[in-house]
Amino acid sequence: TFNLVEIPDEVEIGNEPLAFDPEQMRAAFDAGHALAQQPDPWSSEPPNVGDIPAWAMDAIKVNY
Repeated sequence: TFNLVEIPDEVEIGNEPLAFDPEQMRAAFDAGHALAQQPDPWSSEPPNVGDIPAWAMDAIKVNY
């Protein structure tokens, strides 16, 4: 079974994921906290980041 929770792209968390920036960390924390309040924040299929052809994504969805 595949499960994924991710911070939505529209959440502004900055461009440097390893920066020790309190505002960036607060935005990421708040987004995660909001997701945790949802009854089922999990996605059961991987996101298509453009590297995987659509036919392969369909096969993944069917088989996993």
